[in-house]
Amino acid sequence: MEEKNEVSWTAMISGCVAAYNYKIAFDCFLEMQLEGVKPNRVTCIEVLPACAEVGFAKQGKEIHAYAFRHGFCSDMRFSSALVDLYGKHEDTLHLAKLIFELATTKDVVMWSSMITSFAQNADGAKESVSNRMERGSAEKMQQYKFNGCEAALSFSPNAYWLTHNSQQLYLFSLESKLHLHIISSLGN
Repeated sequence: MEEKNEVSWTAMISGCVAAYNYKIAFDCFLEMQLEGVKPNRVTCIEVLPACAEVGFAKQGKEIHAYAFRHGFCSDMRFSSALVDLYGKHEDTLHLAKLIFELATTKDVVMWSSMITSFAQNADGAKESVSNRMERGSAEKMQQYKFNGCEAALSFSPNAYWLTHNSQQLYLFSLESKLHLHIISSLGN
């Protein structure tokens, strides 16, 4: 390719992220900028998971600042990616909570990212996700709980989050047959 533009760079970054080559994806992002190509909204959305997975919280914050200056932050996909990025570490969890609270629209991806963040950081006692979900519809609430419970189980079967939400988890698991997954996870 003679001349690379933001579309070709974004495709390369996206492909690397999809193939779990997070470091290479981030290196492409840096190289893109060195060549004078400015990231667009989609580029920023695509590179944030790479930052989250390799622990580049500082670089993720820089991308967040860039996106803010260019008006990309109102995009729900971008906000969900930020919640995922900041929710991976206890020292930036407050930023994930803030972005979540400020989001005008919350879909299952954003809810799942926030619940997973609580599960990873054992923050269930500090923040009651269940109370927030009760504001939504019952159908959406079940989907959020299912995704969050699966995420919590995948990180630690004895997670602090699970013990503080055990009654709601138990009732939900009876409806969705999640109890079979819980039992198999506790046995490992």
